Amino acid sequence: MTAIRCGAPLVSQRPEYFEDGSLQPDMIAFGKGTGISGVAINFNGLMMRHLAFHKQELIRQSIRFWRSMVTRPIAIPVLIEALGILNLAKAEDWPARSEQIGRAFREFILRYAGDDGHGKEIVRGLGAFIAVDREISKKFNVMAAFRRRSAWARWIPKLNSAAAVDSQAIERYIVGADAKPLRQTLAKEAQKQGTKPLWCWVCGIDAIVEDWCRTCFLGHCGTQDCAKGFHAHNCL
Repeated sequence: MTAIRCGAPLVSQRPEYFEDGSLQPDMIAFGKGTGISGVAINFNGLMMRHLAFHKQELIRQSIRFWRSMVTRPIAIPVLIEALGILNLAKAEDWPARSEQIGRAFREFILRYAGDDGHGKEIVRGLGAFIAVDREISKKFNVMAAFRRRSAWARWIPKLNSAAAVDSQAIERYIVGADAKPLRQTLAKEAQKQGTKPLWCWVCGIDAIVEDWCRTCFLGHCGTQDCAKGFHAHNCL
């Protein structure tokens, strides 16, 4: 799913690679989104070709060694669900939609950031896998994914959202000030269902306290620093 979010089922289909036939990826990690961890090796990749894997017998020996390592079988329900997602992604062309979503979000972020985005890089990533400067991200009141000390927040928008492919619609229905009524509706529904935001808006770990914003649908983990940052946020 990460690859699909980046605009291509395989990294070798990205423009960075297929526009130059001499550039080939060394390995592709796959399956983590479905609880599987797999790696595909390309012995003709940029780095692998320098490791002297030229003889077919040496390549086959390496493959046999990797296959002999302990693995876990994939649970049938997980496999069925994964295949269903992949079939839907193919039918609806999610890689192309990922590119559209990425362009729309980047346009919105740069427009919203205004002068704060001048003179420095504030958004990175490929397709619908978006990395936003952590301080800029806070202005949007979005529950993003974080690495503890990273300066970047990861935004992972839904690929089946019609509003996500248009920057004006993003501002109106998803993360802009005009989306306030929808956020409040989400908060009311959460209260009705007895649930709350799952992750800390400040650090990204589990939000375990009942103190959360009913306007922006944001929570925090309860630590002193995160509580301070949470209570300092400006509601939409």
